[in-house]
Amino acid sequence: MKMRAVIAGLSLWAPAPAVAQYAPFHPPGGLAAATVVGGQTLAQMQAATSAAQATASAAVPTVTIGQGGGVAGLDSGGRVTAPVSGDVTAAAVTPAGGAATTLGAYLGTVALTSDLAAYLTLTAAAQTYATKTALATTEATANAAVPSADIGQPSGVAGLNAAGQVTAPVVGDVTNAVATPAGGAQVTIGAVLASYAAQAGLVAETSRAEGAEATLQGNITAEATTRANADALLFPLTGGEIEGTIIQSLPAGNWRSWWIDSTGAASPARWEWGATAFPETGSNAGSDFYFTAHHDDGTVHEVYIISRDTSIMTFDMSPRAPTPVISDNSQSLVTTAFVRSALASAVTYATLPAQGAFVGQRVFCSDCKSTVTAQLTGVTPAGHGIAATWDGAEWTDGLGYTVTH
Repeated sequence: MKMRAVIAGLSLWAPAPAVAQYAPFHPPGGLAAATVVGGQTLAQMQAATSAAQATASAAVPTVTIGQGGGVAGLDSGGRVTAPVSGDVTAAAVTPAGGAATTLGAYLGTVALTSDLAAYLTLTAAAQTYATKTALATTEATANAAVPSADIGQPSGVAGLNAAGQVTAPVVGDVTNAVATPAGGAQVTIGAVLASYAAQAGLVAETSRAEGAEATLQGNITAEATTRANADALLFPLTGGEIEGTIIQSLPAGNWRSWWIDSTGAASPARWEWGATAFPETGSNAGSDFYFTAHHDDGTVHEVYIISRDTSIMTFDMSPRAPTPVISDNSQSLVTTAFVRSALASAVTYATLPAQGAFVGQRVFCSDCKSTVTAQLTGVTPAGHGIAATWDGAEWTDGLGYTVTH
């Protein structure tokens, strides 16, 4: 630009034909180098003119930048942006993550690697790695590769067997993995485990139900045993035996009775016994024992009552008992028949045997009397007869005193 300005200045310096500041000085042989024009010597102006011409000759017109046959432009970073078709073997290059080198040396190293040697030639390498994109792709592939030493190692990768199956233990999610049970169809792990879980729940529920049933059966058995034991303590309706004490408890003043009935009769009651409803007023009074008979017409006949106070049995009718033999010397009841027999076989004092047939033999002496009565009272009773008992030595009365006449 400076050069053009100088040239333009020089052109303006040419004398105008219309206006002349001064008349040109043309000494013989031309101007001298020391001639001063516009503050500069002719020699200075000639040197400047030569320099401007040289600069102009070496300059490139701007219209030729980036054009065929022209020059390549540079970006703001000073880098060529036009395509390169020349030899870049010696061009400097710094691979990502590597050290600075020349492109030829780098491509030669890459071409010799075992992974690329089978399919890359020097020309193909130059064509393939001529761009940054190709180099980045190759680097990404290399970085994504896994060393074979990492196969089957912790934090490495899992190897596959000849059938393409993972042989390393699996800790990841296998919910959607498939498996084929022996003799079955292919299923997913999640589905079959859910099925097994349901089956396990069913088994647990079945086990719980079986346990509950066993408990119930045990309770039923225990209840049956308890019932059987209770039934054994009850008096069966069809009859049976009762062992132990039976207690009927009611307050005094109530009849506490036991009955014997005849089923089907109009008046089924037959016998009744128990404690009377006579009030207990003290001194052993009340609650006497009674025994009654029920007739077919429903009437009740008292057989006897036993006083709780005196234990004396009172009969509603004369009781009957077997008649003892005349020689009986026991505590058997004496019936009227026995008395009559004894009177009929009575002896007199004069006819008393000299000794009894056995100790304790008793006979009725119609005219005998007791000597104790006269001894105690001083009065000799009239002879109406008494029972005489042989004591082994003599005949005595009921108190053991000798009988007299």
